[in-house]
Amino acid sequence: MKKALILAVVLAVCCTVFASCQKKLSSEVMSIEGGKGLTINYVYLLTSVQKTIYSSVISEYGNDWNAVANAQTGETFGDMLRKMTYNYAKSSLVSEYLFDKVFNLNFTEEDAKSLEEQISALEANAGSRRNLEEQLSTYGADMDSLQRYLEISIKQSKIIDYLYGENGTVVIPEDDIKEFFADNYAIVTHIYFNVPATQKEDGTFVSPPKEEKEAKKLIADEVYARLIAGEDFYALKEEFSEDVYESSYYPDGFFVTNDDTFPAEFTSAAMEMDEGEYRMAETNNENGYSIHIIHKLPMKEELYNTNLQVYQNIYSMLEADNFQQLISSYSDFITADEKALSEIDVNIVPAFGI
Repeated sequence: MKKALILAVVLAVCCTVFASCQKKLSSEVMSIEGGKGLTINYVYLLTSVQKTIYSSVISEYGNDWNAVANAQTGETFGDMLRKMTYNYAKSSLVSEYLFDKVFNLNFTEEDAKSLEEQISALEANAGSRRNLEEQLSTYGADMDSLQRYLEISIKQSKIIDYLYGENGTVVIPEDDIKEFFADNYAIVTHIYFNVPATQKEDGTFVSPPKEEKEAKKLIADEVYARLIAGEDFYALKEEFSEDVYESSYYPDGFFVTNDDTFPAEFTSAAMEMDEGEYRMAETNNENGYSIHIIHKLPMKEELYNTNLQVYQNIYSMLEADNFQQLISSYSDFITADEKALSEIDVNIVPAFGI
């Protein structure tokens, strides 16, 4: 699971081409000292793959890659795509260099067979090798760049397994995990009120009636007022909370960070609050309407390893960060043809769909 997450992180940061341009596409546009290079074909292929990854996001903006993604900087979605493609290209080069030159790993017969099987599957999906070549040409790519892309992907996976797998050579120090927990998590508990949604026969949910939600809110408001007036939080929790799982699954409180583990309103409140503070948060989702009277507990960093899922998430993030630092340490050895790369028009490169 951890290896898959790291690879996902690494891969994440990592066109219609007119016939008159084809003669230029075999030129090398990026290389690493002492290692291999990447052609413009390869970068076009990366662009199309990255475009597919973010297609659902850009569809909300009318598929306009010139739409502004960051109002403060003026950065467009196209700018972001170029940056991500560029970073992944550099990661590709460094990963291959680490595989070939630094750790001297072997591209085995099994790896070669896996590569052949992937290409054969793509050929079968396209109908023939010639059809696959024609489809690749619409991305400004060719069979060589496709094979190189798949080969480097295998090498990336093997490097990550070598470093961070079950018998990996890199071990994240426990003190680093504990420090990350203390710096990035909040510990909270709550008094919970809930009005569940009704599930229909077709599996869809119907939001609870407004009157039921208002009635529950009145009770929560009363409890919150009593709490602010000085009544004991835990006595009120014992009397009113409808959370039957917290004491069993979260005996030390909820460990909250800026992710989607908990509802957004709950997470925002937990991360913003000061220790000892009380705050009310309301959440609406397909499961119904909920009210949380949240109490922020002291940070106890010694609890960092008491929740297995939280521990594994932190460990995986630190592994990914460690790998990214390793990749970045070789950035000065990379040479790139900035002019050629800047001429790639992300608006006309089709999203990869083979």
